[in-house]
Amino acid sequence: MANNNAQIISSIINVLDNKIIKLEAREKINVAMRIDEIVPFLKDVLALAKDDQTSRKFDLTLDKTGSATVSYTINGESASAGSNVLTYGDTLVITVTAATGYTITKLKVNGKNYTSGTAITVEDDISVEVVSTLNTYNLTITPAEHTTISVTRGGDDVSAGTGVISYGDTLLVSATAEEGYQVTALTINGTDYVGDQTVTVTGNVTITTTATTVESQE
Repeated sequence: MANNNAQIISSIINVLDNKIIKLEAREKINVAMRIDEIVPFLKDVLALAKDDQTSRKFDLTLDKTGSATVSYTINGESASAGSNVLTYGDTLVITVTAATGYTITKLKVNGKNYTSGTAITVEDDISVEVVSTLNTYNLTITPAEHTTISVTRGGDDVSAGTGVISYGDTLLVSATAEEGYQVTALTINGTDYVGDQTVTVTGNVTITTTATTVESQE
């Protein structure tokens, strides 16, 4: 409804603006009212229409999925979403920041793609849609010959692959060797680990082992 009213008022303003320009440019007018009477009348109507439009209030709403911080400034002042918080002609800036481990995958204003930090001139209700998605990463497992690497998450086995682990996951890593061999190094992202180790995922994870033969003892 607000959108329709704003469009009607805008149309009235445009018509009256054009009418006044045409009337002022003419020396004579074939109407009952003299031009020096109709022009002030139309100017008064135009001023009333403009005053009504510039005093209109609009809503600022947010639909957010995932984890992100959304902040607003109106004419340079910090503001919050809500009903009737915007006035026609306000300058609105929306800043969206994804939480650590998340990526903004959708940011729209009134159904159109929006770039965080871009100024908007308010002419209608403002609806903001933000979707942030938890980051996923790759798990690479490269065991040396005669060794096995085990990776579990919450008690469930995790296989190597693309996008199989997520930010904040806790992985339990262990390595074993076949009979006659021993694991001499277990590395996770190039760092040596000894025994069963947990890893908190913040990026891609690469796990490798090295092994040597075990000398028989007689």
